[in-house]
Amino acid sequence: MKKEKIVIVHNNKHNEQLEEIKQELEKDDCEIKEIEIGDLYVPEEGIAENLPVDVPEEVEEILDWLEALIVLIDEETYEDEFIDVEIEEAYRRGKSVIGIYAKGCNEDVILPSSFKIHRNYTLSPDSLDKLSDALRGISIPHEEIDGSKSKRTYKIHRVKCNKK
Repeated sequence: MKKEKIVIVHNNKHNEQLEEIKQELEKDDCEIKEIEIGDLYVPEEGIAENLPVDVPEEVEEILDWLEALIVLIDEETYEDEFIDVEIEEAYRRGKSVIGIYAKGCNEDVILPSSFKIHRNYTLSPDSLDKLSDALRGISIPHEEIDGSKSKRTYKIHRVKCNKK
């Protein structure tokens, strides 16, 4: 496996789990940067109105450097006003977005809206052994906090096009 460049976004409450994730990534010789939620993105005026915003140069460099964004998800992740922008910017640049539920978070934790749309994988806290597969793009099912297979976030409606 090639050396992956990983950024872990977290809220600084789950340091023990963060260390476990880093140890798992180090097995694959990954380069790791960790960033507290909201630190990756510095907002400009107008974000509340959902207007296009300029991404600061130092943030551009981090987003261009990383190959995968790992988000440690707990009850406060959804409440952070900039996590959606961070996920959206990573996705827009073609980066993998992987979520790992924090140990001890509620089963009804709300996922950030951009994560629901752009996630590549969602792992339970006890599934770090699948992280290497997720980074390689091997198909694994999304998981709930308890490790069971996740239900679809969105229902897909398929339509047939008429050929002329």
